[in-house]
Amino acid sequence: MALIQCPECNNEISDQARKCKFCGYPIRKSKTSKHKFGKKFIIIVACIFLLIAISIFVGYSVYTNQQKAAEKTYADNLSKAIMTINSGTSDAEYVGDLVYNVWYNSIFDKYDDDTLKYMGTTFNKSLENLFSDADFEEKVYNLDTTKKSATHYIKLLSSPSEKYKEPYNDLKDYYASYVTLINLVSDPDGSLNSYTESYNDAKSDVERNYSPLEMYVN
Repeated sequence: MALIQCPECNNEISDQARKCKFCGYPIRKSKTSKHKFGKKFIIIVACIFLLIAISIFVGYSVYTNQQKAAEKTYADNLSKAIMTINSGTSDAEYVGDLVYNVWYNSIFDKYDDDTLKYMGTTFNKSLENLFSDADFEEKVYNLDTTKKSATHYIKLLSSPSEKYKEPYNDLKDYYASYVTLINLVSDPDGSLNSYTESYNDAKSDVERNYSPLEMYVN
């Protein structure tokens, strides 16, 4: 215990006294006030840090949820793109097979129910009859419509995350082989042998490029 002077009467008193025993002047009031101020300051700082922590947590949660939603949307669009190309491939093979059969039957004088109405005096005339048929024209038109839809998905998926870079590159290969097939059956040229070889190669390429993407459907 030490002695101090009372600020009011200058008498010596204990530094532990709450007030001067001579004049009654409050000695520890200022210290108590400072102590209370110190506690308030600590509480305020703690609240600020708590708010910052909550803001960071909320921000991170929002960001994480947005990332998950974006990945789900990308996965859905990837699946739709694959299914669109798959559907277009099936339609292209129907068209390609019919082109081949009409071409082949016209050259070798073969007849069947699917090609009979297209038969002309030459294979060129038979193919002309085929491509001027209203039903067949619609099928070729649908090929182009599906290709536009597939192209839309390719553009939509052009900025993949690290997770989807590989499947996106596989999708581009699948799309490229699919477009080659579409163009071939929509506008056949050359000889029957060259068409047959190109057609079979195109179908094989499409099938090969589809294989690594099958897991991403649905």
